[in-house]
Amino acid sequence: MICDRCKKNPATVHVESIMNGVRTEHNLCFECAATINAEMSVENIIKEFLSSVIDHTGAFGGNDKPETGPVCPRCGLKYE
Repeated sequence: MICDRCKKNPATVHVESIMNGVRTEHNLCFECAATINAEMSVENIIKEFLSSVIDHTGAFGGNDKPETGPVCPRCGLKYE
């Protein structure tokens, strides 16, 4: 079996992943598997996760609506 990524070397690693409910399988050579492993470092995974959270919510669980509450009629200072 030939590597699904480089299409040159014999595939020696089988990788299965599930992203957004979609299962994919890849047969990779050692070199391509090592490259993908380096690309998927913990730091990159955390950055991608946090980026998706920010993109989804606009902030960490917050919303874009300003907080409203009692306002001092004299100086305009908000209670919060």
